[in-house]
This record gives sequence, structure tokens and C-alpha cells, in this order.
Amino acid sequence: MKNQTYNNLAVVIPKKLTAIDFKSLTNIFNLMGANAKSNTGKIKFYTEQPNQDTMINDNLIVLGTPSNNAMIKSLNKDLYFKYSDDYRGFVSNEKLSIEEDYGKTIGTAQLIRSPENSKKGILVLTGATPEASYLASTQLNFKKNIDQFTGDAIVVDQNNNHYSYRFKKNKYIDRNLEHKRTISNNSQLIIYLGIVFLALIVIGFGVYLVFRKQAMMNGGRKNAKQK
Repeated sequence: MKNQTYNNLAVVIPKKLTAIDFKSLTNIFNLMGANAKSNTGKIKFYTEQPNQDTMINDNLIVLGTPSNNAMIKSLNKDLYFKYSDDYRGFVSNEKLSIEEDYGKTIGTAQLIRSPENSKKGILVLTGATPEASYLASTQLNFKKNIDQFTGDAIVVDQNNNHYSYRFKKNKYIDRNLEHKRTISNNSQLIIYLGIVFLALIVIGFGVYLVFRKQAMMNGGRKNAKQK
């Protein structure tokens, strides 16, 4: 999102959407729609991996399973939670030990940097089955849900246990955006400091004028005595 509208968004979905896939999309856009105040932003849907120009210039949402969305397979090497060689489930990593059967049922939402442009993001919502992908989407449907997570990857299982993990040291996709947000978040402090600084200048100038006037008066008295 940018300026309360879609920010050059490309959505890559399975060629054949199931009812559960539609529910997953509904959850995603329910959250985004709550923050969109206009429909002037650019958004396109694809059923296969977009061309390189789109990969470089757009932010992406990729939804599906390795079997119904080929882009999931192509992104597997970049995912924090990767699929096994046969793509039947997720495998363990440095954050979470995943038993084989458990890896077949969990859903993940992973926010990675685009391999084509490090300033663009790709949200990969995936699981070994459409039902698993849907589990992850249930944590992205309302602001109150997403606010409870602080990392860049979410894991949800069939018992509605959900966990978040941070993999990127810098949480912002675009480092320039980080600086802008830091300034924005501290704007009030900057304003207060600016007011205090101006007040100190005014007070200092006032003190200078008082001492200057006093010095002139003392100088005038001395000259009067000498005469």
C-alpha cells in the first residue's frame, strides 16, 4: 500500500481457483481494503509468473501450492520455510523443527525481498494444500490479527496455533522507506525540539539585548561622570 491505495501490486494465483482459494484471497483483500481509501492504484492478476519488468517494478502476492502455482516452486530457494525436494511439505530450518507429517499440513505467510529487486516485496501465502494456504490467510484478514505478529514469516497449523518469526535483520523492504518512517514516527519530537531550539535562540537574543543595553547605559553613566 502507498498513499492509501495499491502500490503497483501484482497477484499471482492458481490457474484454477478452488472455493478455498477464493476464501484465502478474500482474507488478504479484506485487510488491504480496510486501508485503501481510493482505487487509483495499479493492481493486476496473473496465473503464471509475470515477466521480468513486472518482477522488477511491482510488489507481488503469490498464493497457492507448489502443485497449482509454478511460481511457488521457483521461489522455494528464497523462502524462509522451504518445501522438501518433492514439494509435499515444509522442512525444518534454523527457527523451527518440522516433523514430516506436520510439514504437510501447516500454512505459511512469508514476506521476502524480490530476487529481481531488493526494494520490492513478495508476500508468499502457501501450503502443501489449498487448505493449508487458507490457514495462513486467516491471520491476514484483520488488522487486529496482523498486529500480533512482529516478524516476516507466519506459521499456522490445523489446531490454530500460530507463530511468527523474523529472518531479515532489517524489517523494511525498502531502506529509504525505513528512514522516512523513522522521521514520520518521530515528527512530533522533531517539532518539539525545533520549538525548544527557537525558544532558546529567542531567549538568548533577548539576554544579549539586555546585556547590550545595560552595557550602553553603564558606558553612558561613566562618560557623564568624566564630564
